[in-house]
Amino acid sequence: MAVLVPASAGAGGVECGANLGPQDRVHCENLLLDAADAELNRVYREALAALDSRGADLLRTAQRAWLAYRDNNFEAFSAADPAQGLGGLADRVRDLRLQTKSRTQELERLAELAAGAHQTAPPAAGAPYAGQDAALAPASPPLGMTDPGQDPGRRDAAPDASPPGLPPGEAPPALPPALPAPASEPAPLPAPVPPDTPPDLPGPAPGTAVSSQDALRQLLGRHALRLQWLAAVPAGTAEIVERDGALWLSGRQGDGANMLLVEGQVASVAEDGFVLRGRVVTRVGFLGGGQPCERRGELWFARKAGRPFWRMQSIASPCTGVSDYVDIAVEHEP
Repeated sequence: MAVLVPASAGAGGVECGANLGPQDRVHCENLLLDAADAELNRVYREALAALDSRGADLLRTAQRAWLAYRDNNFEAFSAADPAQGLGGLADRVRDLRLQTKSRTQELERLAELAAGAHQTAPPAAGAPYAGQDAALAPASPPLGMTDPGQDPGRRDAAPDASPPGLPPGEAPPALPPALPAPASEPAPLPAPVPPDTPPDLPGPAPGTAVSSQDALRQLLGRHALRLQWLAAVPAGTAEIVERDGALWLSGRQGDGANMLLVEGQVASVAEDGFVLRGRVVTRVGFLGGGQPCERRGELWFARKAGRPFWRMQSIASPCTGVSDYVDIAVEHEP
């Protein structure tokens, strides 16, 4: 691989480089993909900030379409070669990374073009053009300028409570606009629900529906728990236990200003994942002003294409729009 990164200490001490076995290749390619996604998010935000309102709306639409293409293309290639093995999976993840890097370069070019357009923009309303007599300067803004009294730096103002640049009721984009400034005093974190007390959700579910005994055996026990934004924080632990015919999950990574909390009842277990009927709380010091963000309800954790973890599929944060990767490792902890 052209770019080498070390594996985290919690990943079994794998040193990413040449002459790796198939399983270590998959692990290291996933690390590289996570880094590429983070860089894509950063450049995407820069491009949004450089564009005007119409350009930002067009970019949001294009980025949603590109993300759908990239992920569906990955699944299509995986489905076309179900016996690909770990070596084939590593190749597919590498393809995802290269596509992501190429898209990042496109967005860098877009941001440069938008920034150059601002530098050569027409003069503000009331200012004369080069060589024009000031007495003949137009009294109204030239075409393409904002209305008098409108702040051109504000692209997120709207008469309703919809997210920036989206029609009322539409979900936030998969990637975010500029993040809010950190709050001086973050709000206190919601108190976690004790492991033997279900979250306060309407209509208690009876037991856990199980359609795969193999998946059930994999799920029961203790597993490593990670949120990709907390790479500097040691992996947490998620524990799944059975009580009175139902499975219950309780897990935590980190604490204070950087933490992840996952808890609730496992409503159903299938070969390709499980449904958690509970809540997931994330809090990252450099995102969303350091405020806690909660997802609540039925949350689907999927295991895709042989990856060694279950990943929550409610990926776009309802608070900031960034992509949160909440992963529970398949391998059991001692």
